[in-house]
Amino acid sequence: MSGCSRCESIDSYVLQGKVFLHIITPTGHTFSKLKSGLEAEFNLGTVDRGYLYLDLPPEQFDNFATLVKGLLSQQELNDSSVIMLYDNQTSISPAQALKATRTLASFVNMASAQWLVHMLDQNLLTIWFQPIVSSVTHEIYAHECLLRAEQHGKTIGAQAILSAAKEADMLFILDRHARINAINTASNHKKKLERLFINFNPTSIYDPQFCLRTTDEAVKKAQYEPEQIVFEITESGLVDDREHLVRITQFYRERGYRIALDDLGSGYSSLNMLHELNPDLVKLDMDLIRDIHNSPVKQIMVEKIIEIAQQMSIKTVAEGIETKEELECLKHYPIDYYQGYYFGKPAPI
Repeated sequence: MSGCSRCESIDSYVLQGKVFLHIITPTGHTFSKLKSGLEAEFNLGTVDRGYLYLDLPPEQFDNFATLVKGLLSQQELNDSSVIMLYDNQTSISPAQALKATRTLASFVNMASAQWLVHMLDQNLLTIWFQPIVSSVTHEIYAHECLLRAEQHGKTIGAQAILSAAKEADMLFILDRHARINAINTASNHKKKLERLFINFNPTSIYDPQFCLRTTDEAVKKAQYEPEQIVFEITESGLVDDREHLVRITQFYRERGYRIALDDLGSGYSSLNMLHELNPDLVKLDMDLIRDIHNSPVKQIMVEKIIEIAQQMSIKTVAEGIETKEELECLKHYPIDYYQGYYFGKPAPI
């Protein structure tokens, strides 16, 4: 079976050196704003009203993207177009123009995400691991795999990485890379990392048979047994096509993997998915756990969610536990596993 080019290829996102932009704006007002804002920083050429061109070296990608996002509204960014070339051509054929054209919004997002493109291309993203412990013994049951990046001596968290990938339409590539990176990293420490919780965003998988094939192969190559792997569904509330999500979980389950539903209790949609997905585990939303000892309402909500999970034979994980007071409160409920800074922060292996 062939792979998924959308999930596996980074090439189309790489800006290979200096680019030459021909910018087409929909209105004179948009043109004027863009022209006046850019001409102080860049050497602009005006071909006609509503049409600008400039050359953009790699060191100016971030500056250009930040400036343009500040000048134009999202609608103006979406309505404006860019013809992007690597040769400074003053005239191109219609076929060349069509192939090289994208929205201005798409280009500025891609330009500002070149740091992420570079990290993906050079395999520089790392995986940190956070323990999940038994609620009875507090011994480590599993580890959640969490994405991180290092840039200019600073650690970049998963949310910043995901936001950049979403804006640049790179979530397909990032999600696949993170899954495989987690498996490969853990495989070198299998005695310590016996069970893994691996996140996946269902909106980044358009066909499980193609998009998840390489993930399944990585697990086999790492010599993990499927029952040692829990695939954790994130951002399930953003999924419009529930049947698609069911197909993804079926793909994993048919191969012996287990499924966890993240952030249960964060909204009606996540609760509604319980009967549709019937996951093996659920994670209580950390906003429910935070300061639960001071909130009778949160305590009632947790009690009811645990009750539902038990009736469905679903194991539960309380995540985001940071204080002794939160833990002491949670001990009153038959929760199976705990996770949070109180037991261990995410860290490289």
